[in-house]
Amino acid sequence: MEPTEQYKKKQQKLYELHEKQGRTPSENALAKKLETELRKMFADAFKLKQLTWKGSEKIRVDLQIGSLDGFDHCTYWQTADGGYVIVTQPYLKKIKGLLEQQITMGDFLKAKVIEAPEWGFYYPKRTSLALVYLDPDYDELARMRRN
Repeated sequence: MEPTEQYKKKQQKLYELHEKQGRTPSENALAKKLETELRKMFADAFKLKQLTWKGSEKIRVDLQIGSLDGFDHCTYWQTADGGYVIVTQPYLKKIKGLLEQQITMGDFLKAKVIEAPEWGFYYPKRTSLALVYLDPDYDELARMRRN
């Protein structure tokens, strides 16, 4: 699935604002607005609902996301069927293998990783984007990581 032309235009404008030195307060506000619009369009396209801070924090703490490579500028989502997705936008390219390695425990707990840099909404063209669909038993993975 590819982003719409409207999405790409908003990405381009956000990129230009990020690259500009000495942005004005109104340009900062516009950048924030564009990122919010892109995030909503992204969520609609992938049929995701952003988790509350409490829900996000649970996953972040459970899986110790802050200590894992490749998990930068993360947002936390839920699918229509109740599954969890971490969207990461690191300053790395080709991150699928790294993410799978970081979030997998043996052959029994795995995450599905989809690279989709064309959907970036944090810093388009500078960051990558990957969706990490967590194993339904991610709680067990989290417990094993802590032990």
